[in-house]
Amino acid sequence: QPYSFISHKIETRGNNSLLRLPKVRTEVGKKVSSYRGAIVFNKLNLDMRNEKSFANFKRKITTVTF
Repeated sequence: QPYSFISHKIETRGNNSLLRLPKVRTEVGKKVSSYRGAIVFNKLNLDMRNEKSFANFKRKITTVTF
C-alpha cells in the first residue's frame, strides 16, 4: 500500500484525513503524478477529504480551482 493516512492519538484539526507521502529520493520522484496527486489531495479542505460518496466528491471537486 503506497499511501497511508496520518494517524495519532491526538485529535488535531483534520489531520486524520491527510495522506502520508512516500519517501522519494530525487526531484524526478517528486514530479510523478501519484506523488503530486497526494499533495493536491492534502491541500483540499476537510469537507472534501472526508467525503464518503464518490459522486458527491466529484460534484464538490468541480467547484475547486487550483
